[in-house]
Amino acid sequence: MKIRFALFLVCFLPLQSHGVCHPMERDTVWKAVARWTDTRNLELSFCAPASKNIKSTDRYRIEPLYFENDSFVVEFPSLLYLTRRGKKFFERRQSSEATAEQFAVHDILVASGKRKDSVYHYKDTMKIGGGYAGKGEIRFRYWMADCCCEYLVDSSSVQVKMLPLPVEQAVHTPDMIQGKTEQLVEYREEFNVFIKFPWDRSEIYYEYMGNNERLYELHSKAKDILSGKSHYHIRQITIKGYASPEGNYERNLTLSVLRAEAFAAYLVRTYGIKPEIIRTVGAAENWQGLYDAVKKDSMIPYREDVMKLLCPNGLGEIQPCKEKLEKLHKGKAYKYLLRNIYPHLRIIKMSICYVEKKEE
Repeated sequence: MKIRFALFLVCFLPLQSHGVCHPMERDTVWKAVARWTDTRNLELSFCAPASKNIKSTDRYRIEPLYFENDSFVVEFPSLLYLTRRGKKFFERRQSSEATAEQFAVHDILVASGKRKDSVYHYKDTMKIGGGYAGKGEIRFRYWMADCCCEYLVDSSSVQVKMLPLPVEQAVHTPDMIQGKTEQLVEYREEFNVFIKFPWDRSEIYYEYMGNNERLYELHSKAKDILSGKSHYHIRQITIKGYASPEGNYERNLTLSVLRAEAFAAYLVRTYGIKPEIIRTVGAAENWQGLYDAVKKDSMIPYREDVMKLLCPNGLGEIQPCKEKLEKLHKGKAYKYLLRNIYPHLRIIKMSICYVEKKEE
């Protein structure tokens, strides 16, 4: 009897890990390495579980984002986990422009009976418009989606390995004719261009809510850069469009993309900027902007209750809460938000990466 009991212990009790990390015990990536292969190409590699246990209609997504000085620069293709049924549904949605997701996909991993220690090796390279092997980090965001919405469940980050600038791109370049030295200085500037849009519209109306004044203010601040004066060279412009968070999410996502594209067309038309250096991003619903506005407006009915609904989670993210917001105190707070706050959330933001030549 003792022998049989000992055999039972050996066969059925879990083995100790002895410090070895089993991939399926975690949802995050590991062994992540981000490095410059040259001054414009950033390579990312990491390990992830080859399979995940998810429901038939659910989706798990690993989203790698590259940031410099806390400013978003570029998004690497996402890694998706789906069931076989979920994969068919996702591919159907992607085939239609109206329902297609706005993120690129590196690979789709289908839930299967693979061993728990199976590992997927991710490797991809992105060309960075404003490259030069600068400091930065890759931020991983882990998203879970059900039938209705996608929500953030975790995040992590890894520093990008620096690459020394080659000799031909040294900071100082001599001008032999002039007998001067030029210093090339690279900048990335954020411009909060609060161009506002009517509800469900993506065209720029110059007379709408002071848009003329805001465009003139942008021109005053950045006309030399945007016009490409001799000592400025634009490497990349990133434009993000936003929608207010009422109504259908898919429609709001489309609106945010169209608004970014409308402002890109304005820059091309007004300043003669090359379209290929402009990157447009649809940021969908402006929940962060709503949270910031509610914090500042003491006139909102039941403001404290609204703040509790919008309170950021442990990752600093504002979770969508449309239905709860609409029903809060019979919609009294929501009506105020629609009238006084939401029109100011339909905006675009722009960042410019450019080089300035300075003589010494």
